[in-house]
Amino acid sequence: MRAMFVVAIILTNSPMVLAQVKFTQPDVNLGILRGGPIYQHRFDFVNEGNEAIEIVDVRVSCGCLLPTLTKRTYAAGERGELTMQVRTLGQAAGD
Repeated sequence: MRAMFVVAIILTNSPMVLAQVKFTQPDVNLGILRGGPIYQHRFDFVNEGNEAIEIVDVRVSCGCLLPTLTKRTYAAGERGELTMQVRTLGQAAGD
């Protein structure tokens, strides 16, 4: 199984304010993964906006991905991290 994470998160804020979340590394190529182990990668980000943001949803493309945030609300200038796990147990082998 070949794995690549691309981060996309949904944010809320007041309707007229554009949330500015910047990931230092928005994607990662984990290469070829073996079935069974759990793989994970941490994505660091910063709220570059002038106001606090709340992350209300993190959507994944398949059931093998498990996202974990350190918290949901980030003040202006605050840093955070999103950890993504790839659970390979039970996933069919593929290209």
